[in-house]
Order: sequence, then structure tokens, then C-alpha cells
Amino acid sequence: MIKLLKLCLLCNRDFKPICVIELDDSTHLSQRAQKNDNFKNELFKTLGLKLVRIKASSTYSPLDIREKIIGI
Repeated sequence: MIKLLKLCLLCNRDFKPICVIELDDSTHLSQRAQKNDNFKNELFKTLGLKLVRIKASSTYSPLDIREKIIGI
């Protein structure tokens, strides 16, 4: 089973993962995608690593993304 992630944010001092960022586009609305998303949610919860979900868009607000990540 292959699972893909979009981005892993690392600490610049020790390169340990801070969080994983997943871009959710319209394909995440299907039952199969939701099953995969639930798997990822539980996996990262078990690992103690925050999974930040961001709705895919043609533009992004750096402040909005920062707010989602800052809650770590």
C-alpha cells in the first residue's frame, strides 16, 4: 500500500519533523480518499506528529498557513 504526503516541515537545527502538510483537493471527497485520509490521520496521531490539512487552492495566504502550523 502506497501513501503519499505533500510536505514534511523539519526543524532547521536537528532536522526532526515538526509536522506534515497535506493539500486536500476535490479528490479527497471520494470515499476511497476519505478512507486514506482517515488512515493518515490515525497514523500521524499514533506517531505523535501533527498532520496539517490545507484545502487546495490557486492561491494561499502565508498568514493562514502559519496559523494552522503555529498550533503545534
